[in-house]
Order: sequence, then structure tokens, then C-alpha cells
Amino acid sequence: MKNLSLSVIAPSFKIPNQDLDLCLKALNKLKVQVQIENPLFKPNELCAHTESKRFKDLKLALLSKSDFIWCLRGGYGALHLLPSLMKLSKPKGQSKLIGFSDITILHYYLNQEWNWPSLHWKHLNGFLLDHKDFRSESFVNAVESLQNQKEFEFTNLKPLSAKARKVRSLKSKIIGGNLITLQSMVGLKIKKPKSRLLFLEEIDEPVYKIDRALTQLELNGWFKNLDGILLGSFTHKNVDVQKDTESYLKEKFKAYSVPVFANLQAGHIPDQKPLFFNSASQILFDKNKFSLKIKNGFLS
Repeated sequence: MKNLSLSVIAPSFKIPNQDLDLCLKALNKLKVQVQIENPLFKPNELCAHTESKRFKDLKLALLSKSDFIWCLRGGYGALHLLPSLMKLSKPKGQSKLIGFSDITILHYYLNQEWNWPSLHWKHLNGFLLDHKDFRSESFVNAVESLQNQKEFEFTNLKPLSAKARKVRSLKSKIIGGNLITLQSMVGLKIKKPKSRLLFLEEIDEPVYKIDRALTQLELNGWFKNLDGILLGSFTHKNVDVQKDTESYLKEKFKAYSVPVFANLQAGHIPDQKPLFFNSASQILFDKNKFSLKIKNGFLS
């Protein structure tokens, strides 16, 4: 693994202090240069710390020369930071944000307003195994792939719409993230997606809430100028709700006027793959199968 500098931030919820200690000790053993603005957590706060402290940490990370800005976890809280982020001038450099779930807020702003690439992937605490040991080998492999691998591939996409079944080659860029989190951005002064593949995923939400979120995005013009829609995992701990959700999505998108694909291995699943946002992407049909190839946006 090449020498790595890493900004660690907690823009949303906190993690247990003992888990943070495990992460940092493991990173020190790996000789990773860590930038962290302690104290990262404050007791009796809804989120990891106060709004002002969390934005200060985010700002310093965005202005830093760290190789990656790796979020500790999602949950809730990134929306608080958006008004201050919207006032921040775009830095000359280009920081590399990694996270998912609630971090969708930050991804979407950096992608749409600053035209930066970012990475929808595991939070730093996602490399914790049973909250007892940091999976250092897994982390090293992950970092090496981000530093060296030029392209990532998703296979066995499932076409949901008639338009999707006609696709033979579709080039675009991906933006998006967690559905309910994206819903919270409706009405804000942020660009709506245009000429993009909109990625959506969700966890443990009933079908009516999924429908409400999709309907609100649709009514507010978020689906109007898309190149297509990519559905990641829509999981639920209740097996019956899971089946109902899958049936709903299949029916919802079958007549859509843009290509809609499901079965993208990204979202709230243990084996999620790195999904680069705002980077050159291509959906291909070959040997009766659909696949998605994405350039590593951190190498460009």
C-alpha cells in the first residue's frame, strides 16, 4: 500500500469510542497519516458533535491535501451542514470523499455543484469486524484498489423498463444515493440531475414511504432529464416487506420512458462494491447480459 494520508470526519452520527480507538490504532499500525480534529464526538448531542464543529471538520478536510476523506458512518446529520457548505468557495484542489447512506447529502452537492467525483462505499467503521477487530487486510486491499484499479465493473444488471431492454451501450455519469436522504433535498437551491444516471438505494423502509419519496422526486422534476435510473439494494429485515418492495419497484418502473436497471451491488449490504459518482460510466449489453463499467474517478 502506498503512503496514505486520510482525513477522518463524522458529519452524521457517532460510533462507540472504543470502535474509533480500534480504527485509529489499526491505521497507526499500517502507518497511515491520519488527520482528525479531536474531539470528534461530544456527549448528549443528536449527532457526532455540534453543527458548527462538524462543519469545521468537513471544511478542513475539503481544504486539506489528504488522499481520501473517509466518513466514519452515516445515520443522520449531514443535512445540517449543507447551508454552510453552500457558502463555501470551491477549493482549487479536489478532495476524495468516501461514504454512503446519510453521506448522500455531501456526495450530491460535491457532484452537482463542484463537479467533483466521489465514492459511494463503506464507511470507515465498515471495516470493523464484530466491533472487536479492525479488518486491516480488508482495508489495505480496499485502499490499493482505489489507488491502482482503473475501472470497476458491476455485472448481471436486470432491466426493469422496456427502454432498458433496448440498451446496447449507454454512456453517462452516476449520481444519487440513499432515496429518503435525497428526498430531504427536494426544494433546496441545488441543481436537479440532468443527463445522468440516478442511483437509488434504501433500507428498512415500508413500501408506502418508498413510493412517497419516489413520487416527491418525480413531481419535483428530478426524473425529467435523466439518462436512466440504477437501483441498488432495497433491503428490509422483514422478508415479506422485502418481497413487496421488489414487486412494487418492478411494477413502478416497467413503463418508464428512460432505461431503469436493478440488481446493482451497492447500498446497505455487507458486500457492496465501490460505486464512483460523477465519473465516466457505461452500461453494456453483451452475451445476453447487462453490465456497468465505471472509471476510477480518483485516478483522473
